[in-house]
Amino acid sequence: MTYVLEIIKGDSLVTAKTTIPKLAPVTEDSLRFIYRPDDSTYCYMLGHLFDPDTIGNCYRAFSKTESQNWGEDLFYIPMLEQDGNYNDEYINGWDFSFPMYKGRGFWQEWGEQEVDNDNMNDEVDGNSGATTGFWNIGDSVILKWSSVDRASWDFWVSLQFNNPAGPFGAPSDVNSNINGGLGVFGGTSSQYIHLLAQPE
Repeated sequence: MTYVLEIIKGDSLVTAKTTIPKLAPVTEDSLRFIYRPDDSTYCYMLGHLFDPDTIGNCYRAFSKTESQNWGEDLFYIPMLEQDGNYNDEYINGWDFSFPMYKGRGFWQEWGEQEVDNDNMNDEVDGNSGATTGFWNIGDSVILKWSSVDRASWDFWVSLQFNNPAGPFGAPSDVNSNINGGLGVFGGTSSQYIHLLAQPE
């Protein structure tokens, strides 16, 4: 489905167009939680995807967690790697399994879940903070898996890299799909999957 936006105010005209693609779903039956190595307290998620054999499929992945220990996320949070933005540039037509790690909101500190202060700076699976990126065993998790068009994906990825690290970095341009404005006019095809973080 294609949608067109047109806003006229005085002599100003703003237009945009977006396509909501058919969902390329993550395989729900394949989702399972895996214990963090050498640990029975935390876990990550393993998923499976059949990427369609047409190039240009773009995905966004989020999670929302209700934890017995830390309360409930108020928003859907992008998954930890690449801010939840993925495309099929290197995986077009593949059938494969992949790990997914819990994200963190911009308002959360790295390692916020950590209760053992002695291990606060440990690095686990490439993630700083001993528990960053992992769910507590017993957490209730909602996975939001979305297909988006390339123009929307370009906006979110450019926004992701718009804030450079360090005082000498220069922000990059955001790839807006709005003519006469800045931002994104986009839509998603999404699936919501309710899970219990309980490795078997």
